[in-house]
Amino acid sequence: MRGRRMAPVGVLVCILGFMACGDNDGAPVPPAPGAADPIAELPTAATVDLSGLQGQVDVVDDALGVPHVYAGSLDDAIFMQGYLTAAARFWQMDAFRRVAEGRLSEILGRVTLEMDVEMRTVFTTRDGRRLQDVLWEHIESTDAETANVVRSYAAGVNAWLADLRAGKNGATLPPEYAEILLIGLKPDQLEPWRPQDTMAIARLQAWSLSETLGEEINFARIWKKVPKAVRRDVFRSAPGSPATVLPVSGRGAAERVAVPQVIPALPSPETLDALAAALAETRAKNPFGDRARGLGSNNWIVSPRLSATGHAMLANDPHLALFNPPVWHMIHLNSPHPDGHQSYANGVMFPGLPGVILGHSDRGAWGGTVAVFDVTDVYVETITTPPDYPASPRTVLFEGRQVPVLRIEETFHIKKRSPATFVIEVVPHHGPMAPDPNLRDDVVGLAATGMSFRWTGHEITNDPRFLLEINRARNVAEFRDALRNFSVGAQNWVWADVNGDIAYFPRVLIPQRPAEVVPYLPVSGTGDAEWLTDSEGRTLWLPAEKIPQATNPAEGFLATANNDQIGNTLDNDPLNDAIYLTYSADIGFRQERIQELLSNRNGVRPPGAKITMADMSAYQYDTASLEAARLMPFLLTAARNRPDLVTPAMADALTRLEAWGEAKAGSAPYDMASGIDPAALRTDVPPRTVPVSAEERSDAIAASIFTGWATRLGRRVLADDFAGTGIGAPGGEEATKAILHILEDIDREDAGFLVHTKGDNGESSLWDDRQTPAVETRDEMLLGALRDGLEFLADEFATTEPENWLWGAIHQVRFQHFFGQAGIGSWDLGPFAAPGGRFTVNPASYSWNSDDYTFSGGPSMRLVVDLDPAGIKAVNALPGGNNGNAGGLGAPFFNRIQPERHYGDRVPGWLNGEKFQYHVSRADVAANAVRKTRYTR
Repeated sequence: MRGRRMAPVGVLVCILGFMACGDNDGAPVPPAPGAADPIAELPTAATVDLSGLQGQVDVVDDALGVPHVYAGSLDDAIFMQGYLTAAARFWQMDAFRRVAEGRLSEILGRVTLEMDVEMRTVFTTRDGRRLQDVLWEHIESTDAETANVVRSYAAGVNAWLADLRAGKNGATLPPEYAEILLIGLKPDQLEPWRPQDTMAIARLQAWSLSETLGEEINFARIWKKVPKAVRRDVFRSAPGSPATVLPVSGRGAAERVAVPQVIPALPSPETLDALAAALAETRAKNPFGDRARGLGSNNWIVSPRLSATGHAMLANDPHLALFNPPVWHMIHLNSPHPDGHQSYANGVMFPGLPGVILGHSDRGAWGGTVAVFDVTDVYVETITTPPDYPASPRTVLFEGRQVPVLRIEETFHIKKRSPATFVIEVVPHHGPMAPDPNLRDDVVGLAATGMSFRWTGHEITNDPRFLLEINRARNVAEFRDALRNFSVGAQNWVWADVNGDIAYFPRVLIPQRPAEVVPYLPVSGTGDAEWLTDSEGRTLWLPAEKIPQATNPAEGFLATANNDQIGNTLDNDPLNDAIYLTYSADIGFRQERIQELLSNRNGVRPPGAKITMADMSAYQYDTASLEAARLMPFLLTAARNRPDLVTPAMADALTRLEAWGEAKAGSAPYDMASGIDPAALRTDVPPRTVPVSAEERSDAIAASIFTGWATRLGRRVLADDFAGTGIGAPGGEEATKAILHILEDIDREDAGFLVHTKGDNGESSLWDDRQTPAVETRDEMLLGALRDGLEFLADEFATTEPENWLWGAIHQVRFQHFFGQAGIGSWDLGPFAAPGGRFTVNPASYSWNSDDYTFSGGPSMRLVVDLDPAGIKAVNALPGGNNGNAGGLGAPFFNRIQPERHYGDRVPGWLNGEKFQYHVSRADVAANAVRKTRYTR
């Protein structure tokens, strides 16, 4: 369940302040004394007066569309970042803050009201206030330096808004606001940017990557509705691959203990169903919701002894929603470091947040993947509603006494309608109520579900300080210390530096629970399932030394891919270890493949060859399917066992699949290749530099056949066992894990791997189709799925000739605009033919329950950094351009790459496995400069 997270967006909570101000005269940062300054020697194309600056700032735009900011102070660098990001992405920023603050209905109307009410509910603190307001007050009162950075960013955004209203300096209204039917706002109707808006977006990202409210509600539904044996065989904690981040040996297996688990009385099926449906509906409209799930993220670090350059190296590709424009904005910020030297931060950031979120400084590089720690608990409350409610408050039973519930009335302004007011109730010792699933009935507040929840994101912390300190970090010790302020949105942080050190330090607030609690189900709210506290009532977070970590690992490399860090889930019981981290992490295939590549276990490099930057980039594009490698042998065995069931068409398909699994000079076994040059389908994409080969076409045909078979197999095996339960048969990683379990573990007797549905015939009863009088066998189902899959492909491709069944013809990526999520596809960019599949290192996910293989989530960037002390080198690939303004309304503007505007211009490289090199040194920036603009106060 937890493995469906994606990737490291929780890093957003580290929003700002990457450097500190130095004493200076306000001039742009110069090079070392006596050295020529290539930036100063560039001609200035324009000088712009900008109220709010403290001094002069030079901004150089390069050929990639990346702005390079040279400022004499931190405040001016961040002010300029706010201005430039607003110019390129203000619509995106505005949409993000409105989602986070529950204010979309003000511009979109009634259609987003449920989502607004849900977001306002979940972002209510335990004392009944709005979370972003309390966070900002905390930073203002405790950290003047960080507060200054946040204010500077807001001031920069507002300076651009002032130019827009005045028609100055080329500021233009984003075309989304000119869409009369949807928005129809004019410049003077756009609201100023507040520091609280930045806080809200940061916590929205943390929420999208760390909360498990919907998962725990769904698991409660499964617990109540699915027969126990089926539930235990299908919904498993153990991953599909046992690959862990750190070695499991010596982990202290002897500490495992079997503790009787207490399952509280769960809410009614009707309540659970209503809440699950409501959460699913609103998340479908959330730009950081379901579309960002089912994916993951990768990062890895390599020590100098394994590196071809002799330097430490780092790679990171966070898998997020593939937006149009992309979720990241590239920027290079230069200003003085507190120690006096000239420092920079280069990389990407989320629109609406200051600083560089993922990237590198002049001393080190950092990356993250979501760590999937369980930091949310749902409480089933025992509620008393007084006769005179709401004059008197509801109460909940807690530790033998009745505790009053806070009642807040929130008003929502709705476009073209009268305002609406809804009740939000908060249990002070837990948190806000589970969102009301039905805003139209008379049951309001906590009574709507009887549940509240606690999430670490409601803790009032100073996460922004983390990024300020991580940019100042010059070594592993300082990197580790910087993480003390990282509290919400757990990340597997990796670090590499110019000293040659590499390190891994996940950090976040992780609650500790009583041993008998089952944290992945709703728990009792009466006091026996509380997070542990000290004698003064302060929450006891898991100590930092107990969180998995490593410095300069003996293997010479370390990778994370949202998978189990230390093996807690490998025995299918996450609760019998000394610490509890999560119910279930990623299925593990990406981690296994990355470890194969880095260790050279599969011989992808010549013996003894060290890892190059090009290798690191190639590994990020790897599309070998370990899912196929595990499943295919059983299909081939079934064909040998039952030749009577194999038709000529099936025999041809089996021959192709068997060849697909063989190692070839140009591709790995089970490569989910596209087989189509994207340029063959669109005129705005240049042809690939390497044409499609016959081998790639062969792999692409086999990828289609495998997918046609696997999607039929999942439905054949599971759909009948879930019929009538009210629970949809799983089509994601649970389905793959379940089928591997009943295939591979049928004769195992250890407790975590018993097949609970094993029948008298020695096979799982899941193989039998309950809707037929016959008892189907495993081989019959495996071969029947192939027959069905071939029929599907013949229909899908409108031909029975497999030579035309190229994977890229049906497997395509669409970069979705916010409007695209509402069904207005003319604002999307795409589709484009693309490689990849479920759980490949370069992922392109789809459900076994769907015949639509178009995807809109995946690698949101592909960063590789070589930490050369003489000058750090970095390459990247982004699924889009730095500019979000396509120059007009909808199609044909938004659905066409426009390199001259840096709109979508990085997409072809992202599709075809190409990287661009960042320009960081002053000489390199000057050599690739397109325009220099000087901003003065």
